[in-house]
Amino acid sequence: MQQDAQNQKQFFLGRIRFLVRKHVPHLRKIILLAIFYAALAFLYSSIGFLHPEVSHFHEYTGPKLFIEILGHFSFGFIASIPFWDLEISLLTGVAAVFIDTDHILSALGLNVSGRPDHSFLFVIVSAIILFYVVMRSNFPNSFLAKFVFFAPVVVFSHIAYDIFAVPLGSSSTFQLFIPFSFAEVSFPYDYWILFETLALVLSFAGYLFARRFGGKVEESTSITKFTREIDESRVEEQRRTTAGEARS
Repeated sequence: MQQDAQNQKQFFLGRIRFLVRKHVPHLRKIILLAIFYAALAFLYSSIGFLHPEVSHFHEYTGPKLFIEILGHFSFGFIASIPFWDLEISLLTGVAAVFIDTDHILSALGLNVSGRPDHSFLFVIVSAIILFYVVMRSNFPNSFLAKFVFFAPVVVFSHIAYDIFAVPLGSSSTFQLFIPFSFAEVSFPYDYWILFETLALVLSFAGYLFARRFGGKVEESTSITKFTREIDESRVEEQRRTTAGEARS
């Protein structure tokens, strides 16, 4: 009995060590990516100066702020579960909160359009910039393949919670075509299901895309690296042989 308990303890400790070795090396990069996303979202929000609106500072005070943060993180995290990648899921939840950095200028009392990051163009711009940054950060190719779908999952899950958070039966409006048009598009309450489902589908598409292409790229990269190492060892061996013959 004691032996079984000891074996179980060793198993769980080994599992914990495995998870730590697997995720900790990328944790710093994930945190930096989250900070970069927040900065990108805030800088992009300066587009709001093109269409001044009256600020609404009261939206950012008290318990409502905590509920907003928790709600957006939850919707983002849940929407990203089909990626089957804890790092991307945590990053998606945090990024779904950071989209609302486009409210900061309005919260400071500046008369700007408060939702430039809730737009299709921001999805495209952020996807391109983030993909480039991740590609240069030495993440695994499977992570890179999933990350192609990251930006739309973040925005759609965020919009889903924005619609969900309004009183039941109400509608929500978004300026989806900023900066080409600042007209507001209205969505009925039930559309939160549509946007969250769309985010889930995109996450699953990212998972399938990574399985289809990410693994092959990694395998090809590994084979290329292995072949290069063999070639280098042959060159080194030939050099040593030549040097030995020269001494003889």
